[in-house]
Amino acid sequence: MSKFVTGVWNHKKKAVFFGGLAAWGISYGWEKKRTNDEMHILCLRAKAFGDELIKPGQSVRKAVVILNSGSHKSKGRKLYDNFAAPLLNLAGIQTTLYVTNDTAKLRDYLEHTEPTNAVIFAGGDSTIFECIQSFLTLEKPEFLGTPVGILPLGFTNVVYNSLRPDNLKETLKIAQAAMTIVEGYAQPTDVLEIRIGDKEEKEYALAGLQWGPLKDVEVTVPKYWYLGPLDAWFAYFRAYLKGQLSELSVALQYVNACSGCSRCEEIAEASRGKTEPAVRPGQAPVGVMASRTWWQSVIPRQREVLAEDLPEEPRLRQYHSVNDDCGVIHDAAFRTKDLHLLSQNIPDHKTSDAADLSRAVVLTYRKEGVHTTTEQVTQRHRRVHHVKKYADQRGYEKMALSEARIIPTEADLALYPTVEIDGHSRDLTGPIHTKVHARKLLLFSRNPAAGTADV
Repeated sequence: MSKFVTGVWNHKKKAVFFGGLAAWGISYGWEKKRTNDEMHILCLRAKAFGDELIKPGQSVRKAVVILNSGSHKSKGRKLYDNFAAPLLNLAGIQTTLYVTNDTAKLRDYLEHTEPTNAVIFAGGDSTIFECIQSFLTLEKPEFLGTPVGILPLGFTNVVYNSLRPDNLKETLKIAQAAMTIVEGYAQPTDVLEIRIGDKEEKEYALAGLQWGPLKDVEVTVPKYWYLGPLDAWFAYFRAYLKGQLSELSVALQYVNACSGCSRCEEIAEASRGKTEPAVRPGQAPVGVMASRTWWQSVIPRQREVLAEDLPEEPRLRQYHSVNDDCGVIHDAAFRTKDLHLLSQNIPDHKTSDAADLSRAVVLTYRKEGVHTTTEQVTQRHRRVHHVKKYADQRGYEKMALSEARIIPTEADLALYPTVEIDGHSRDLTGPIHTKVHARKLLLFSRNPAAGTADV
């Protein structure tokens, strides 16, 4: 052994190689120990929920988990079993697991699912996107008010990283997401409705939409993984040399967001009969069982009078003023290399100037002629904050809109034929129309921008 150490020490190349190998091993072991310590703490917290006694009239919490085993290079099932399933089991949550690597079967699973306390989607960006589409278009009244949980098992995890930005490792992000479900932090969340081209098909997003040449550059960055921290810089520089960073010519039709007026109230009353709230009147919050005393368990249960059974009373007007700009369509045109349509679910977009605009979609675009630095491109690709990270840097304009219609030119459609919706790529065939549905979905999240309604 001493001869081996002496030989390595006296040989420069071997010393560098084995020194780097030792440093990597120490770093890997330290991160492994840190992850195990964090999991131990989270398991103790989850066990505290599982040790709680079930009161008379209560039932075991149930959850349906739809898992894409092909996520993260087919490591999705292993990540779920190691970092999410233990916490759910220790908390006493009875889970029904559907495992697939075919996104076409996701809707079938939801349609054949029995009523439950929670629906959990586990997978990457495409899995989460398809599950959200299927869930929001599901015609099953018994799922109305059922909260949704997201377990980020992919590489990029756009929705999770946008709604809950943090610097945790991917394994601890999965554990924290599972712990949020265990603790029952479900919050009403805005949903963006997006229509592309002349198709009547609607698509829904929790984070937002992105279009432009910088989006296309970011997609190519993983190909240069062997360059380490220079991967994003090289991808941008290569696109610049090939002339792939030409600006978009965007024609915009929009309606400014309104903080509230009598005209908004009339529109809301007219649409109230067509849409239902996330939680029905008289319905107990999901995950919290109605407590009953012991003597109520031995007598017949009386029918609960719901608010919807009571005679309708005249609704008092909340707003008496009229905003002359409410509902007025405006036109604008600009040139940009990067365009985002974002929801206010993203924490940094719940800004002070739009804090009272509960039904607003945030349009951000890079100003014409503003050059992109290497540091900005590198920060953009670090998926810590993903969408909001780059859109909040200097050189961006921000608009709070009620509705927006983006009309691309034929030349831009040919150069940049795809958009990214919640990290999922879609073909761009025509104008983009978007509006927001406020508080449409109950989502397990500790996002401060989404609200404070815990269940």
